[in-house]
Amino acid sequence: MASYEQNKSSKLWSVRFRETINGKVKNQRLSGFKTKREAQQAYVKYAGAKKESEIKDNTPEEMKFEQLVILYMEYHKGRVKESSYYDDEYKINSRILPFFKGKSLSQITPVIVLEWQSNLSEYSYRYQKNLVAKLSSVYRFGAKYYGIENVMDKVDRPRNTGAKPEMLFWTPEEFA
Repeated sequence: MASYEQNKSSKLWSVRFRETINGKVKNQRLSGFKTKREAQQAYVKYAGAKKESEIKDNTPEEMKFEQLVILYMEYHKGRVKESSYYDDEYKINSRILPFFKGKSLSQITPVIVLEWQSNLSEYSYRYQKNLVAKLSSVYRFGAKYYGIENVMDKVDRPRNTGAKPEMLFWTPEEFA
């Protein structure tokens, strides 16, 4: 994980992180940014370029779902609060990735996404909706930056089919 710090004398921000180069872990630093946000964006851009170069040989159709998730999470890290990032990371790693892992993006069809949605029936409607929105975010990112077809545009969202809870009222006697 990257750490951000501000130089007290120059007031410029820098980012430090570790990177594996030729099998050796090396400390790296990017510096000279006026704001912390600029440092975060530079790190995301740097890390995204590294990840991109690792998978540049793959066409969007050959790219594996987990590769897209890695790129998305690097992009997403600099755009949300740390607690939101970890919450999203947990949801993706525990509820989305196990189902789609190992599949290339060209293999994932609307029918497969519907099958995944049907496996979510044990969760509340609100949680299902949140997971579908997270998967949709991953695909929107892929469509915007890598030219991947957004399968989520062709899939219906889950519906709240649960029975509405009965509203209970107090009688005047119970209220008294």
